Amino acid sequence: MFTKKIAGCIIIENNQILLLKKKTKSWWEIPGGTMLAEETPEETAIREMKEELLCDIELLSLYQENEFIHKGNTAYATWFIAKIKNEQRPRMGEPEEFSDMKFFNLEDLDSIYLSPNVQKMLLSMELQE
Repeated sequence: MFTKKIAGCIIIENNQILLLKKKTKSWWEIPGGTMLAEETPEETAIREMKEELLCDIELLSLYQENEFIHKGNTAYATWFIAKIKNEQRPRMGEPEEFSDMKFFNLEDLDSIYLSPNVQKMLLSMELQE
């Protein structure tokens, strides 16, 4: 079975988490994407934030590593806690994939239409800023 490796970042500011709305599914998800063969998870997370949010980030800590099924195949994900550098403001970098970008209050996560894997990950752990 093919294993896809992905990495991304949880960005929290003022008790709010940054999420992107996927066009094809209409759900909200954490920014991130597929690792290239020569990349580390850290390099992938930094590159994906630059592509999707058009800003630079600083990785603060490893949040979680997990496996899940994506389109019938196993996916292995590495998630980091990160912050946006130098007071930059995120902007939509991939409008063909995402229709919206928004900060949500952490206490409202259980009422947001999250991707199933993101919902399981975020609602099972306590996030701290």
